[in-house]
Amino acid sequence: MQIYKIGESIKFQGVVKSFLLFPKSDTSNESNVLVDPFNIVKETSTKIINQAGEYEVDDITVQLFKLENKYSKDVNYAFTSLENINSLWLSDEVFSLSKEEIESLPQIHLLLLSLSSDPKKLEKQVDLISEIEPNYFTYVSSDKVSIAEFEKQYGEQAELNKKLKFKSEDFEGLEDSTTHFIKFD
Repeated sequence: MQIYKIGESIKFQGVVKSFLLFPKSDTSNESNVLVDPFNIVKETSTKIINQAGEYEVDDITVQLFKLENKYSKDVNYAFTSLENINSLWLSDEVFSLSKEEIESLPQIHLLLLSLSSDPKKLEKQVDLISEIEPNYFTYVSSDKVSIAEFEKQYGEQAELNKKLKFKSEDFEGLEDSTTHFIKFD
């Protein structure tokens, strides 16, 4: 599988199937399935998933979640799986998950964070990374102030990548619990 950015969207390209996370109208025909937690794309011939629930489409597993009613967004986090590569996206409203929620997650190969603009909440997002223990993580944000504050609080430089390439075998028996911080360039 290959994972890369198309504008502000992130494409997960498998051998045969693909899905697009955060699609825009101009990228809506780039994939088999659109995972659109912000409900941006209104008309397309592609399957759109934008409501909380569990879905299985063309061997792509998608679970969209709404956490409690105190959050303003209809979807607060999303779990996706294609070719046994698991990814988790957390909205900028998610600063913690319960121990039970974290323990119920399978191994997360790629964690995607929408960054908060509040430095105190960013600190909690940094803590959440170590609780989830993904193999890789990146942020999905264009706010330069939030990005700079997040990188300062995380304390490590990101590895720049145009594209990530994974096979599920890459993660089998992985004893090293190192989390790699990446940035798409």
